[in-house]
Amino acid sequence: GDKSITLTWKAPETNGGSAITGYEVQQDENENDLKSCRKKGFTIKELINGNEYRFKVRAVNGFDECSEWSNVCGPIAPRTVPSPPTGLKAVAGDKSITLTWKAPEDDGGSAVERYEIQRHEGDGGVVSVDQLEQLEKKMEELINGNEYQFKVRTINGVGHSEWSDVCGPITPRTKPSPPTDLEAIVVGDKTITLTWKAPEDDGGSAVERYEIHQVGSDGEMMPMEQLDRIDHLEKKIGELINGNEYQFKVRTVNGVDHSKWSDVCGPITPCTKPLPPTDLEAIVV
Repeated sequence: GDKSITLTWKAPETNGGSAITGYEVQQDENENDLKSCRKKGFTIKELINGNEYRFKVRAVNGFDECSEWSNVCGPIAPRTVPSPPTGLKAVAGDKSITLTWKAPEDDGGSAVERYEIQRHEGDGGVVSVDQLEQLEKKMEELINGNEYQFKVRTINGVGHSEWSDVCGPITPRTKPSPPTDLEAIVVGDKTITLTWKAPEDDGGSAVERYEIHQVGSDGEMMPMEQLDRIDHLEKKIGELINGNEYQFKVRTVNGVDHSKWSDVCGPITPCTKPLPPTDLEAIVV
């Protein structure tokens, strides 16, 4: 039992001519620590779980005569269920969450055999972790953007601990996909307006902004524009040079990272109406 061991025995075949009045129990050959009882059984308490103990018993009759000691019983170790793991933490990844924890403070006097992990909602079944030296488990095949909660418990040779504190909610997530359908429209003098569609996959983390790069004729990346109003999927690019060709690309940024760049849009050339002719003259011929 938990910090205890219960001993049982049978009465001696002969009582020596006087009724048996009780029994004496000795622990670990300690002659100065005799425990007396009247019944054919006794529970030794206040022991240390996991420690080994040995016991023997002798009968006492009405003449206050003691029998020889019985056979030695043991070694035997008291034990109980372990305490739960502590420090459960979760780190989100792409369609996955990695859980880590610390070993229980008390193994109950019986070696830890494994750990069990369960989604807190109870709909994910129980996952067993048998590699005791690795106090972690990667939970995979999750859905980016969904919230999950987990708890873990310890298993020893007696049974399972209580569940640990719940960890979460936590959301698996990754970088988003790039915007699509990037288009450029000449809208005025030295000005181009870019439009695009939101990414098909936000990676499980809300889109925070878009970043736009101008691509030079030699492929060089020019200074970047940033758009924080994600409900407006367009950006007016001004101060360009009429007649020059421009190319652009855009990418998505969420709470994890940025996407790949979209396909390049262009080349496109800003233009405006020409100036009127000058120096108009009339000659009579």
